[in-house]
Amino acid sequence: MRKQLDRWGSLADLFLKAECPLCQRPAADICPACLKQLQQCRLPQPSKFWHPPLPVLAWGSYGGALKRSLAALKYNNQPRIGRLLGHHLAEAWLDSPAIGHSLVKPLIVVPVPLHATKQKQRGYNQAELIARAFCDRTRLPMSQGLRRDRATEAQFGLTPEERMQNLANAFCVDDRFRKRHASKTVLLIDDIYTTGTTARSAIHVLRQSGFGVAGILAVAKAEMQG
Repeated sequence: MRKQLDRWGSLADLFLKAECPLCQRPAADICPACLKQLQQCRLPQPSKFWHPPLPVLAWGSYGGALKRSLAALKYNNQPRIGRLLGHHLAEAWLDSPAIGHSLVKPLIVVPVPLHATKQKQRGYNQAELIARAFCDRTRLPMSQGLRRDRATEAQFGLTPEERMQNLANAFCVDDRFRKRHASKTVLLIDDIYTTGTTARSAIHVLRQSGFGVAGILAVAKAEMQG
């Protein structure tokens, strides 16, 4: 009996120590208040921008609780947020069935990669965490078919020309991915969509390797910057 009580006590201690990753209130996951604030960031029409030349589906607007969530995911070692955001993105995709039904070839999800150095520092690629959770819900296959072989600067604050130069020759397609999935259409996933420079650079490399690209899915869409 004593051992059993000790075990339940340890479990209770773990639960009491759990905190909301956004506000640090006691919570096993994101607390109800922060979750409500996060839902308020959801775009009313996530698929509004799904049209040529670069189809984009974004779950929410980059601000408020969503901005704080992505910052915690990327910089505060809170990978569990990636799963929640990936599920939200999946719901937006599943709520837009006409998009998926209009695509001829089967889809494969590819997260936008980080350079190996940055991923080692962070411990994970946030886009990959989001993509895995997205695929859990949608049942679409995922592959890390892209590599980021050249380290780049942060895109924030750069002009459009500087952004393009920064990402020139940054991505390449994995040879095994090219051989195994040549018959599939790629669906890119990233955390934030701003000007589309990163997406266009990745898509260019994929198309050079013979892949069709359906578009890009992002958790947040930021205002376009000049």
